[in-house]
Amino acid sequence: MRKYLTIEEIRNAEKLKAMDQETGIIESSAGVPKHGVGQKILTSAAVIAAVWAVVIFHRRNRSQ
Repeated sequence: MRKYLTIEEIRNAEKLKAMDQETGIIESSAGVPKHGVGQKILTSAAVIAAVWAVVIFHRRNRSQ
């Protein structure tokens, strides 16, 4: 397994980055989730639903 890149590979990578920036492509890290507004709304709705379910089950068990 190689540990280092050749000069040609580094230059090609730099050229590709420059081309991507010119066309407006943004490089993103792999595995890093992007949290948009819609994602945050869905997450908060799921949390509210979970809390609501816990409260309902707690009240139901207390009355028995």
